[in-house]
Amino acid sequence: MIEKISNFGWRYRAIPPQKLHFTATYYPPASDFEPEPSDGELTFQDFCLHSGWKFAGSNGPLQVFYTDQPDPLPIHAEPTEELRMIRKIARKGLPFGFFMLIISLFGTYGGLATAVFEPIRFWANSSGLYGWIAWCVLLIYFGADLFTYFRWMRRAKQAAGQGEFLPSPGCHKILLAGLCLVGLGLLFYLLSLIHQPFILLIFFILILYMAFLCLAVNGIKKFLKKKKVSARLNLVLTLAADLLLALGMMIGLTFGLIRLAGNGALSLSQLQAPLFLTQLTSLEESEV
Repeated sequence: MIEKISNFGWRYRAIPPQKLHFTATYYPPASDFEPEPSDGELTFQDFCLHSGWKFAGSNGPLQVFYTDQPDPLPIHAEPTEELRMIRKIARKGLPFGFFMLIISLFGTYGGLATAVFEPIRFWANSSGLYGWIAWCVLLIYFGADLFTYFRWMRRAKQAAGQGEFLPSPGCHKILLAGLCLVGLGLLFYLLSLIHQPFILLIFFILILYMAFLCLAVNGIKKFLKKKKVSARLNLVLTLAADLLLALGMMIGLTFGLIRLAGNGALSLSQLQAPLFLTQLTSLEESEV
């Protein structure tokens, strides 16, 4: 049984075996920054309970319910009403989807331009090659996600006019394939940095930096929720803390790396390529 839903995953608990039906719906006014469910959200959950659907968990607008009825009625009897709820939530995420699509398009185009006009630089730069793979994965995923949504919405409107709800497809296979490709590319990228410990150190420091920043910001949000801070104030304070932490930590990391390089603990000479043209020919470096 679902016990808790969060941005970092879903937590479950063991229950006796039984046949249950689950459904997911949305309550648009709800927010992940709310200290506790609003009266409207509780009223919505009570309405679902009277319809036979027991509350399992929520994460902001997302509401998950379950029932042991063999042939349960849907929470929204009218497909048009359920479609309206989905469109209301989708409008909040569409700007981000289009933004990522445009950014990944530019990133993919930049990598292709380098591959065409400067092929040696493209294939010799492991970080650039891995970055291009990541941009391609983002472009394919967000392009497929937006295309699937708009195609489904057009068909769902027609089905709702006939009193039917069209099940929504997803891009899970594309997402999993993209994650596998990015993970494999990351492995080869790390292997290419074995002879460049300075770059490898910076890479792992940035990974730890991002992980700590995410955990810290999420902890601040939870702390403010426990203190019963309003959703709007919580959002403002969390964003402000995010910006200050990100800026402060980046300044600290940059200063620390400069100090290490100045003390001789880290040498910028490690940034040199592991193979030189003079090693492949009999020419002296001054003749090349």
